Amino acid sequence: MKKTLLLTAVLLPLTAGAATAQGPGTNLSWNDCTASLGTNLNMTSSCTSNTEETKNLYGTFVLPAGGGQAVNGNEIVLDAQTAGTSLPCWWNMTVSPRDAGFGMNTTVCRDAGAVGIYDYWSTIAGGPQSGMRAGIGQFCGGDCPPYCGGCPPQRVRFTMVVAIDPNLATAVPEYTETYSFTFQLKFGATVGTCTGCETPACFLLAFIRVTQTNLPYFEFRGPSARNWVTWQGGAIAAPGCPNAVPTANKTWGSVKALYR
Repeated sequence: MKKTLLLTAVLLPLTAGAATAQGPGTNLSWNDCTASLGTNLNMTSSCTSNTEETKNLYGTFVLPAGGGQAVNGNEIVLDAQTAGTSLPCWWNMTVSPRDAGFGMNTTVCRDAGAVGIYDYWSTIAGGPQSGMRAGIGQFCGGDCPPYCGGCPPQRVRFTMVVAIDPNLATAVPEYTETYSFTFQLKFGATVGTCTGCETPACFLLAFIRVTQTNLPYFEFRGPSARNWVTWQGGAIAAPGCPNAVPTANKTWGSVKALYR
C-alpha cells in the first residue's frame, strides 16, 4: 500500500514581486497564476453572450522539503458552490445544454515565468494526458476522499486527472509553485437557454494528490497562499470560502483583513 504524505497549509511571507519560496499547499487564480501575489480573486461577466471569451482558472501546488523525486500525475477536486439553495441551470454541467460549459487543459498560465511558476508538464516528452468530469448530488463524491464531504444541492464538483508515462517521471523541486491544471469556464447556452450565469459562486480547490512512481504521494487539502476564488462577487457561506468578498480585485492582505 502506498504511503500518504498529508500536508497542511503553511503561509510564508509574500512579496509584491515575483513568487518566491512558499509553504506547501495549493493555489487557485483567475486568468493567470498570481494567487500567491494576492491578485485575480474575483471574476465577473455581463452574461449577455453565448460566445463570450472562455474564463480560465489556474491551479498550482507547492511541495514540501525534499520535493518530489518521480512525479507522474495529479488527481484534483475542484468544487463550485453557488448562492441560493439549488444549483441553477447554468451551473449544472452534468447535463445538456450546459454539459459543454466546462473544460480543462494543461496549457500553463501566460505569466508563469514572470511569477516563478514551474511548468513541470512541459519538461516531459510528449506531455501529459488529462481528463475530467462533473458531478452533483449523490454522484459527486466517488472520486474524492471522504474528507472532501458530499455535495449540497447548490454545489457541482469537478474531478480531474493529469498523468504522464510513469517511466518518464522526474523531480519537482521543494517550496516551488508548480503548475497543475487549467479549468475552463465556457458560455454556451448562456443567453436564451439557461439562467444562473449572474448567480454568485465560489470555487474551492478542495484537493490535489501529487502521485509518484514507486514512491509515496503527497496530498494537499489546504492553501499555500489561496485555494479559492469567486464568481460575480461570490458571497457564499461554503466550506473553505469566505462568506463575503468585494467584487473588485483586492490584495490578498486586504481580503484577509476582512475576516479577522
